Amino acid sequence: MSGDVLDPRVRGWVAAPFGWDAPGVAGVRLQQRLGALRRHDGGAFVGPGPAPLIPGVRHFPVEVPPGLDLERAEQLVAEVLGELLITRHPAPRFVHAFGLGLAARAMPHQRRGLRVYVEPGVTTAQRVRAERPEISAERVEPLVRLEDQVLAAADGVVARGPVEAATLVRRGTLPERLLLLRDGVLNVPAMGPPPADLPHLAMLATGEPWDGWQLGLAAFARVTRTWRLTLFVRAPLARSTVEAVLAGLKLHNRVDLAPADPIDFARIAASQAFVVSPAQTRPVLAGAADQDAALLALSAGRPVVGPDLPSLRAVAGAALLPCESAEDASGLARAIERLLADGALRAHLTESAEARRAVLSWHDADDLLGTLWSLEGEAD
Repeated sequence: MSGDVLDPRVRGWVAAPFGWDAPGVAGVRLQQRLGALRRHDGGAFVGPGPAPLIPGVRHFPVEVPPGLDLERAEQLVAEVLGELLITRHPAPRFVHAFGLGLAARAMPHQRRGLRVYVEPGVTTAQRVRAERPEISAERVEPLVRLEDQVLAAADGVVARGPVEAATLVRRGTLPERLLLLRDGVLNVPAMGPPPADLPHLAMLATGEPWDGWQLGLAAFARVTRTWRLTLFVRAPLARSTVEAVLAGLKLHNRVDLAPADPIDFARIAASQAFVVSPAQTRPVLAGAADQDAALLALSAGRPVVGPDLPSLRAVAGAALLPCESAEDASGLARAIERLLADGALRAHLTESAEARRAVLSWHDADDLLGTLWSLEGEAD
């Protein structure tokens, strides 16, 4: 890797364990960061392919086998990032890292003037607690302390919502080093109001430990009114797994399965609302889990039915029809019943969704990132 010389005008690198074509809001978010990098003097992307088709942004590809879990992918990208920071000249002036592991790999170079910014997202400790709730907090505490040290050493920390921002401050991030960059909706043309009385709803199943899609289906099994559901299924969650749950609930004749990537927004537009049922796991309560389902709904101008969790309310706003409990299928079923029974309520929520759609844009992130990145010092 050592014989290649970078353009001296290059200011910064963005490093991520996934590519710009990653599913859901993660890929769109990375595209926005790379676009901002181009608009602020250019740079490079260190991560899996394909190469971003963005003028002024170079790609340092990292071979990540398909289907590899995010933690291992982060390790592979960290190894390449560490070598690049040693062998490439001139050095970048900053690294903007998606994940604490990538930030930690860049931090030894801070003494040479490199500035390190990090978007922690769901941390390893949070994921462990979500995937293995039987593990005690004491056993995870050493990992939490290491993560807190990385957060404290970062030159800037990016939160994607107010709940995550509050969590990061509690973990020791200095408020003056914290930047709030809200996610925007996806770029989808306005689709108009849904069919007036078609009892069609939509839901997303990702298989993440905080997803709660099975609770959502259990709620639909309790709904007595007429309904039909499009369930978007995201890999690696197996379609056969979903079909087995549907068969057990006797719902297979009322649920249409569709791929989540790429997603068919016309099917969302044909629905009255998007139903979400995130489990109250550490990533959700900390505000670190992506709100993919809510952003998909709002992108198509459709409201959200789900628990009144602060992280979900921060995205959906008045377009959220809350249920009584985040972990009660009966409460979610009653909220669905209420939506289907009340045309005026549906119309009001749809208007709120369109208003929220107009507010959630990526434009502000460009200026804020420019302010953050302009603080970098000269690397030696």
